Amino acid sequence: MESNYFNKSGRENTLTTLKLAYIAANELNITTIVVASTKGRSALEAINIFSESFRLIIVTHQDGFQDVGNEFPIEIKEEILQKRSTTIFHTGTHAFAGLERSFRLKHQTMLPIEMLAITLRRCFGEGTKVTMEMAIMVSDAGLVDTTKDIISVAGTGRGLDTAWIIRPSYSHKLFKLKMKVPICKPKNF
Repeated sequence: MESNYFNKSGRENTLTTLKLAYIAANELNITTIVVASTKGRSALEAINIFSESFRLIIVTHQDGFQDVGNEFPIEIKEEILQKRSTTIFHTGTHAFAGLERSFRLKHQTMLPIEMLAITLRRCFGEGTKVTMEMAIMVSDAGLVDTTKDIISVAGTGRGLDTAWIIRPSYSHKLFKLKMKVPICKPKNF
């Protein structure tokens, strides 16, 4: 399998990213696909690519990320579940934020986990950071088998532009998580 690199990041790479993830999943017999979606557009695209033979997990922002409640429209969630009833939705605390973000917001100070998040984002790109974070979140939620590879798909800002083959792990076993192969990601982020 060959890794692909986009010249620029962003939503215009969404469909290509999902198609490349689908090809990799079939080639490597990976059945669990984790996809980031904030407003539902990426989730709608994902259900068109991945049949019910795949375990598709849509990860949303945690409740209260922007304001009270969740940004993911309930109407889109219902539409997705009507079209693909086996789709799993996960809304949980962001692994690289959690309680530490409250200290940054209240006291303008940064603690180690948010420093890690910023380092990952700046060194490897936002999409790579999010794919890693989601692999931890779905592991902690008991939604994936941590002995098998998954494909985790995320993006920079809106849309999808990054996909990785990952061996997931729990947050308390971070160093067992393996970022195995980039399927695609932006060169410039």
